[in-house]
Amino acid sequence: MRSGAARPPAWCLAVALTAGCAASVAGTTADVPAVTTDVPDVPDVPDVPDVPDVPDVPSADVPAVGECQRPGDCGGPTFASVAGCPTSSWSCIDRQCVWECRGGRRCDRAPDGCVRCDDEMREHCPGRDACPQGWPDAGQLEESTCARAFTREPSECFGPWARMRDGTLCSMQSLFTGAPRMVLACRRCQTTLMGVEPLP
Repeated sequence: MRSGAARPPAWCLAVALTAGCAASVAGTTADVPAVTTDVPDVPDVPDVPDVPDVPDVPSADVPAVGECQRPGDCGGPTFASVAGCPTSSWSCIDRQCVWECRGGRRCDRAPDGCVRCDDEMREHCPGRDACPQGWPDAGQLEESTCARAFTREPSECFGPWARMRDGTLCSMQSLFTGAPRMVLACRRCQTTLMGVEPLP
């Protein structure tokens, strides 16, 4: 047997080698600087300015379809006219647009039912002013721009006015043709009646 230091067992050499490698790897990783990436700051988004509130529009200033305060509020489409009314235009009668043979006027109905227009000083009142003689049965229908039979619907008449059962106020205007003939105007409809003359 050879003299000198005893050789360590093989398993001991394996353990020592493994420990040395681990220390070497640890030293290597310790020398590698950590990688850091600076993320730039995101600028603040400016606040969106408040949208001012839209003021409410008074409903009285915006007339609904067919409603009016004056004839100029009825500046929508024009409608058909009977033959005797080639220059028809809008009137504002009892706050409703009416396509009249001679339009352009404003007529208001008072709480007592009397009607006064801005083109005449006189007012006409139910129970005081008479209906056209024979109205409505004596009138012979000559022409109408609507299918609705307004001559069958009046609940009362006074002077040159007729009120329908649904409350619609219609005007009656003479055509001045030399024979009794008038035009009944109800909203956008016109009806020519012969044999009836509206009272002034």
